[in-house]
Amino acid sequence: MIGEGRLICIVGAGEIRDRFMDGLIGEWERIGYEIFRFHLTEMQKSLGALAPFVKGHVKAVVTFDDQGLSTELIPQKNLWEQLNIPVIDLLTDHPAQHLQALDHAPAGTIVICSNREQMEYLKKTAPNVGSVGCFTDNKDSKTQEKKRETDLWQSRARELDQDLLADL
Repeated sequence: MIGEGRLICIVGAGEIRDRFMDGLIGEWERIGYEIFRFHLTEMQKSLGALAPFVKGHVKAVVTFDDQGLSTELIPQKNLWEQLNIPVIDLLTDHPAQHLQALDHAPAGTIVICSNREQMEYLKKTAPNVGSVGCFTDNKDSKTQEKKRETDLWQSRARELDQDLLADL
């Protein structure tokens, strides 16, 4: 069901990424998701608060540009794999900048690129990634530029909810 479930969102990865994530979180909360903000800058505090949250089913961990992707409590054991929570990595940069991190990503990581060309590139160069997709291409770039940032991230949050999260 759309807008139902729990998500872990990685924050504390920089002002711009956090602003993007806040836009997604705001829309997800509005449509009914329960959100846990995993703060990279407050790792111990986040880890302590995470335990009660993951006692219930968590649909996914959502991050930007590999931030928090390789979190480990036990050396060589990815936390998200241990908790059996799918990871969605939203790339804002060209995938070539993320290949090394994606080589060590949790099994089944879902990567969303910003356009189809980057998606095709990643499919060819990162075969270990579980699934690759992209945000809907907007053919009218002038319309895209005129949209307010919050509108853009609300539409991206709904797109992820309808096309991806609903299936997890």
